[in-house]
Amino acid sequence: MKTEMKNVAAIVACVIWVDEEYSEEERECLEEIAEALEFKSEDFIAVVETELNKIKTLSDDEVNKYLLTAANAVDDEEVGIVLEVVMQVAICDNILTSDQTEIIHIIAAALGISPAMTTLLVADMVREEDVEVVIE
Repeated sequence: MKTEMKNVAAIVACVIWVDEEYSEEERECLEEIAEALEFKSEDFIAVVETELNKIKTLSDDEVNKYLLTAANAVDDEEVGIVLEVVMQVAICDNILTSDQTEIIHIIAAALGISPAMTTLLVADMVREEDVEVVIE
């Protein structure tokens, strides 16, 4: 992957942060993602956890700037891969909430992916993975 691990980890941390819970399912999902992206699993998880702890100290405006900085550093050819990673983390517990859907759209926009395309990708993933949609 051309995109630096830190930038992918920062974006993934935003998805985990949105529901204020870092679950065992998310940790296991990160191991699989690291392998798929050819990152060393322990390193990727450590960087995600560091970035998650950093985000917890930021205001909402600061998180938005942080996310934009990370998204702008994603290689143009890898934005789709990064969005797929984001969606996998969001649904790794087989539940998709409105907050998670919102952050997926925010991240997609930061990556330059249109709202319509994002909606279609999320709908397809929910259908394929048999995910429960929870409206809060």
